[in-house]
Amino acid sequence: MKILIVCGEYYNKSNGLSISTQRFVKEFARMGEEVRVLSSENGGVSDYSVPVMRIPLIDGIMDKQNYHFAKPDAQVVEEALSWADIVHIEDPFPLSVQVAKAAHKKGLPITGTFHLYPENMTASVPIFNFNLSNRNIMNVFRWGVFQYCYAIQCPTEKVRDRLASCGYRSKLYVISNGIPAECIAEAPGTDKNDLFTIISVGR
Repeated sequence: MKILIVCGEYYNKSNGLSISTQRFVKEFARMGEEVRVLSSENGGVSDYSVPVMRIPLIDGIMDKQNYHFAKPDAQVVEEALSWADIVHIEDPFPLSVQVAKAAHKKGLPITGTFHLYPENMTASVPIFNFNLSNRNIMNVFRWGVFQYCYAIQCPTEKVRDRLASCGYRSKLYVISNGIPAECIAEAPGTDKNDLFTIISVGR
């Protein structure tokens, strides 16, 4: 199966969305699937690369957040979709909007992962961080990208419940982005039954 992964900034080494995407690409490849990535050229050249999108009023905020939007490019998107059997979208930003609409027109199956609450962005711009604004952004995410997804990966039950409450009608599956069990080491000489693991993940 030819899986096209769409991620605005794939090579970012400090962003959870990007790191999760890198992990899934690696696992898909390990399973024997053909995987290609459509992303911005920031940090590296992917299989299908587009420039970074510069937005004068918010560039400073994006730099502080260490994440940048990818600039849509119809020719690159067409090339990527012509190769793919299935499209998986990792964010709700402009490149992904273009890909979702184009893939839908082609009849390609589309899935997605919901990584980002509106509050993750509006917290940096307090004037926009209120319930109505955040609800409207959730609607923009749905209308722009996620309405085209047959299924959406939700990293937690809480994410699934919020998407359902916001009118997301795709199939919602809870699949963690967490640390695989084989990565958790046992202390030498410790009874396995006495072990427990504490993991802290947050912003």
